[in-house]
Formats: sequence, structure tokens, C-alpha cells
Amino acid sequence: MEEIFEREILLEVKMRFFDLLRTDIQSFSYSELLSEMLLTLQSLLKAKEVDFFICDERKQGFTRAATRKNGSEGRHLQTHPNCDAKYVSGEHSFIRKPHIIPGFEKYELVIELAGDGEPLGLLAFEMNSDSLASDWLLNMISQEAASYVKKIRSFTSMMAEEKRYKQLFRVTEKFHSTMDMDAVLGEIIAILQEVYPSFTYYLLLSHDHKGYGGLPVKDLEYDSENLTAMQSYVSGQIQFEDSLTEKNSIMYAPLKGKQGVYGVLQVIAPDALVFPHNEVEFIKLLANTAGSALENAKLYEQSRRLIADLQLINETSHQLNSSLRLADTMNFICGQIIKSFNAQEVGFIHWQALKLWLKGVPF
Repeated sequence: MEEIFEREILLEVKMRFFDLLRTDIQSFSYSELLSEMLLTLQSLLKAKEVDFFICDERKQGFTRAATRKNGSEGRHLQTHPNCDAKYVSGEHSFIRKPHIIPGFEKYELVIELAGDGEPLGLLAFEMNSDSLASDWLLNMISQEAASYVKKIRSFTSMMAEEKRYKQLFRVTEKFHSTMDMDAVLGEIIAILQEVYPSFTYYLLLSHDHKGYGGLPVKDLEYDSENLTAMQSYVSGQIQFEDSLTEKNSIMYAPLKGKQGVYGVLQVIAPDALVFPHNEVEFIKLLANTAGSALENAKLYEQSRRLIADLQLINETSHQLNSSLRLADTMNFICGQIIKSFNAQEVGFIHWQALKLWLKGVPF
């Protein structure tokens, strides 16, 4: 009789998971889909609390991703168990009375979720005293929950990747539609703040700047004590600086163009020990776009100055080759120098036949 009852529970778990995946999954966030899974397990297993923990690369330990608790929110862990430790062993995918796991002392049951040899997370249960489940049912729930988590993780990862490509396209579109460096850099900072709102960003630029419209810009001092930033600038490679005392991780991404490095993007991740690989790659792409924008703006400014110089030479040569009186020529050249070089005083000294001729703007 008990076996039939447990098979009915398992069938209900499968049906509810299937219904969740069949609905408009795009309208739910990853945390909401996890929460629905926990609600199903809490209801069918009659648990007081169900928490789901995932391995957080930044904290290098398990952190709670979702919770379901009767009456109030579950408590946050004070410690983060090591992701690499093997807490469940043998033929079962669960452990009863998981007191060997730091921070899990209050739970009566922990179920490990894994897919294709990859750890997906831990389900932790605080059970009612009359709630018992067989080893068979717990192993089957582990399989079904792992399959569900793997599917929603794959889907949400795909959606996040699509969103990032749209954001990259937005930056690229801005990059190709304007020569306004402030607009491009502002778009990049805005996207970073949108994707990682808890991070702090600074643009450390190697050349003179004029504030860039309120953007977080700092001078990259060559004699700065920030050796990691200078190493990133000189080598053109991403560098990391981890601080255990301040509990943060700092990433330095060079702003590279085709002709050189124009600065460094500083990204400060609070309460983190390492940067996940996918975040590093995305930030690297944005940093390269910023470097290209700085390079294009610099080349554009150089081309404008070159064109202005050529126009000055052409116009001056044309006037000098015309039949002008000496006084008119001097007046013209004085005007050109004042206009082109922002001179305050211009004068000519002409020595001829023991006579000194002075011509220029008033001194």
C-alpha cells in the first residue's frame, strides 16, 4: 500500500514539473521556476521548509537560490559549504540528518541533484515529524528534480545569452552610428550596470579627458600605486586582484583598439572571491568595444586636425602666391596664425637697408 502511495507521489511530481515546463516559461524568472519546484516538493512531501542551494563561483561555496517555508522566509546561511566536497556517497543521492555539512544542522534531509556528472545543487528539507519517505522515492525525486533544474537552467541560460547579444548589438549600433565617444562609453557603462547592478565600474583612461559627461572616469597615472591596472594596460591582458580582507574581487580589462591600448576598465565585485568565466568574457567584449570607440574618436580628431592643417596650408599658399602688398601679406599671415593657433600676439620684424620695419597685432 505504501509503495502504491509513493508511486502516486512520484507521478504527481512528474506531472507538476511537466506542467511548469509546458506553460509560458518565458514569463517566469529562474528563481520563480525554482520556487515552483520547491512548492511542489514541500506540498507532496509535507515538509516545513525546502531550500535549494547552488554553487556560487564568486563565493566558492553553496548559497541559497530559492526557499519555501511555512509562515516566514528561511534564514540565510552564515557559512558557505565547499562546492568541491562530496557530501553524498554510495548508491543513494541523499543523506538523512546532514549534520556533517556546515550550516545544514537544522535540516533532516538533503538531496543531491546532478546531471551528466555535473553537480546542479542541493535540496535541503526541514521535515515534519510524521513525514517519512523511502529511499526509492528520494532517489527518484532526485532524478526528476535534477532533470527539471537542468532544463530550466539551459533555457534561462539561452535567454540570458540572447539578451546579452542584444545588448552587444545595441552597443555596436551606437558605436557605428555616432562619433560621440561619451555616448558609446555611456551605453557600455549602462549595460554593465544593467547586467551586474551590484558591481562598481571605473574607466581608467591613459590620455587627457574632459569628464565625459559625468561618466566614472579616472586618470591612469603612470606612477600610480595600482600596479595591477598598469600591468593590464601595458600587457593588454585581463588582470585580477582579489582581496580577502575587503571580500571583493577586482577585474581590470584593457580598452584595446587595433593600434594600441587606451585605458583600463576597472570592475569591482563586492562579496566575491573570483569572477565566473562567462562574466569575464562578456565584460571583455564590452571593454574591447570601448577601446575601439576611444581609438576611433582619437583617429577622427586627428583627421579633423590634419584636414584643418591642409586647408590652412592651401589657403595661405594661395594668398602668398597672389599679388599682395607686403603690408597686406603680413596682415593676412597674422590673421591666419591667430585663427589657427589661438595666438595672442603675432609680429614680423623686417630688416632692410638699415631700416627696421615692425608689423603685427598690437603688443
